[in-house]
Amino acid sequence: MFLTPGSRARGQRPGLFLPRSQAREKISAARILYVNGGGSDDGDGSESAPLKTIARAIAAAVSLDSFLYDVTIDIANGTWTESLTLPRFLGSGRIILLGDPTTPSNVTLSVTSNHCLNLTGGLWKARGIKFTTTTSGRGVYGEGYGSIIELDAC
Repeated sequence: MFLTPGSRARGQRPGLFLPRSQAREKISAARILYVNGGGSDDGDGSESAPLKTIARAIAAAVSLDSFLYDVTIDIANGTWTESLTLPRFLGSGRIILLGDPTTPSNVTLSVTSNHCLNLTGGLWKARGIKFTTTTSGRGVYGEGYGSIIELDAC
């Protein structure tokens, strides 16, 4: 059974429905969100208005119903110091963190006293990113049931 925003199943208790304010955009094709340190987290993630942080791009990606399609987060070259949580999301596509597959060290996620990626659910892929931690933490840490990440050229 599928519920539309603002509806509930016949016979269901009041409150067991998807409020209109929480409706997700269901994408009908693969999507790319761009991240560049010179961007703005108020941008739309397009190539001409990139987001400033990877965390904001992840939040934008998980807010979508990816249905069958992948959402790629294209990360510009540089050293990024964000510790990132990769949560569960709606849809059967993947969310792909894309750096520089030819030279992964061009896109470095460098974190102090924490994990670079904390996977808490969903189907993720990281490609062309170098992970470094200092003091403590792991490059990739997974917790929870159903957490899957594919690492490629990392």
